[in-house]
Amino acid sequence: MTVQQENDPFSIQLQSAVPLIEQRLSTLESQLAMSASQNSHKMDEILNHISDISTGRAPLNINITIPAGANYQVPTITTTTSSPHTYDASLSASSTSLAATASSSASQALMSNETNVPTYRMSRGSTTLLRLWKEWHDGLGGGHSVQWMDENCPGWFVNDKTFYSRRRRTIMAIKKYAIQHNLRETTALDIAEARRQQMGKSVDFFSKNQELMFEDE
Repeated sequence: MTVQQENDPFSIQLQSAVPLIEQRLSTLESQLAMSASQNSHKMDEILNHISDISTGRAPLNINITIPAGANYQVPTITTTTSSPHTYDASLSASSTSLAATASSSASQALMSNETNVPTYRMSRGSTTLLRLWKEWHDGLGGGHSVQWMDENCPGWFVNDKTFYSRRRRTIMAIKKYAIQHNLRETTALDIAEARRQQMGKSVDFFSKNQELMFEDE
């Protein structure tokens, strides 16, 4: 550098600014590295969260409540989950946003085809008349009962008509026996279940042979 350049005000100002520029660049580099690390940590947590749900370690419960009535109303969708991992608030916000998006998409789908009815398939795992009775009147696993579906969604069983009809005849046979013998319905149910166990028959057998459910029939 020449003497003239050393005494040049612009050169002097530039020389004094270089350390500040280097410091600023170093700070920006550190901030970018920290941000990348935080994003990587959040991504790992999200992947762990997804893994927990997909493998069953953190069950995801989705409840859809469809209002009754002739006029269209937007259904309510709620989700709950638990996980062995701990997540920060930003992940909860993301989950809330995802749930809201899902609710909006579901609402739009229903609005595009209001003639659709809720899908329900009766349990094939009811090995006792007591469980069938519970499914019919109270519902299983927090879901709607068959009775509720009949009252609010006529024709919901169209794809499961044979199975539904046989189970319905079983329920009606128990109710009829209770009326004929002046019994509580639950008492008639207990009698039918005891009879089933005594005969060593299945619920499916009784659904096809209601006349054998009670000894005096």
